[in-house]
Amino acid sequence: MQNKKYWLGILPHVYYAQQKGKALLYNTKTGAHILTDSKLIITLLEQMHEKQNLGVIRVEAAISEQHSAFIRESAAKNICFIAEAVENQPKPIQLMPVLNLQRDMEKLQREDDRFIGESVLHYLSDITIYLNDSCSLHCCHCGQYDRQTAHCYKTDRTTHFDFELLQQLFQQLACAPLRMLRITGGNIFEYRYFNELCSWLKKKKIYPMFGIHCQNVDFAQLHKIKEFPLEIFVNFPAQKEIVHKTGAAELPRCSYSFLITGEPEYAAACAMAEECHLENYKITPIYTGNNVSFFEENIYVTEQDIVSERVPQRMIFAHQKLNSHFFGALHIYPNGDVKANPNQAVTGNIVQDKLLQIAERELTVNTAWRQIRNGEPCGQCLYQFLCPSPSNYEWVIGRQNLCSVQKMQSR
Repeated sequence: MQNKKYWLGILPHVYYAQQKGKALLYNTKTGAHILTDSKLIITLLEQMHEKQNLGVIRVEAAISEQHSAFIRESAAKNICFIAEAVENQPKPIQLMPVLNLQRDMEKLQREDDRFIGESVLHYLSDITIYLNDSCSLHCCHCGQYDRQTAHCYKTDRTTHFDFELLQQLFQQLACAPLRMLRITGGNIFEYRYFNELCSWLKKKKIYPMFGIHCQNVDFAQLHKIKEFPLEIFVNFPAQKEIVHKTGAAELPRCSYSFLITGEPEYAAACAMAEECHLENYKITPIYTGNNVSFFEENIYVTEQDIVSERVPQRMIFAHQKLNSHFFGALHIYPNGDVKANPNQAVTGNIVQDKLLQIAERELTVNTAWRQIRNGEPCGQCLYQFLCPSPSNYEWVIGRQNLCSVQKMQSR
């Protein structure tokens, strides 16, 4: 019995990470995981991950109690398997997952006979169009802002999106498999070609979501877009009567986005949603530069937060190559400028460039689409790719990790 030998293998749905003398095994099907700093176990795991071993090694029955405990736990969590090695029977075949994105930019750039931008419009999934930058509000939440940063894009000179150029843009977007198409701006009701746009969209059966700040709502004009999806932005101090009036209006596809900067505003948003009988709303924290403590207490995550929600294997792989927040998204401004992220550099201008060219440029220049957690301290963290991709919160707050994990691991 003691002379028996076994095959020990790591299962293909398990994500493995090793950093600074610690190792993480994560079951992407269930979320079960093992965290270890044992040199014996890490050596065992390293052997399993050697290329020639293909995730499976031979172990003796008479191994240490530490090994035995690990094998029992990993088998119970469906992380590893243990099978008796029968004489003259071949070693079990274990196909380990490999990250191999067919559209991997490094691969495309090495192949001279392939065009990086071929079918690149199929990457586009989220388009936001800003009709104008005119707004009488002084709240920096007028729709022409990045909703995670409260950054306003108004300028001293009012610019209106050229209507003919806008029509050409929609023609280009007809080839893109968009999940979301938004139209917003400063005050969209002040857009010079608003009536023409509404008529043209209805004629073409194009139904984008319109984004409007609640204080810009023009009830005399609202009926022109009531059959379109609407998102009404509400910041504080809010005018409850406007929210109540829009909630009572016949707007079957209307939702609300409460923009909050602290806990009192969170409570006020919940109370207003209940009082105005709002069924479709969300609450979005906004970073102002002066509310870091609010983010530390309510937005930053802990180690337990990260592992408490299952992360699929395909998402972990995606996090290693692309930014799940920004990949496929473009913001198009009234002067034609295009950004992949409102807080990053302009990647092109649709007056001079086709969308295909701009998307191709973003893939290579990478202002946002392929920004991953490869900087410090995330690049040295076991949970590097279990965490969501970097968002605008990280960019504006000025730190890559909005968590306490590194503090915990450095003890």
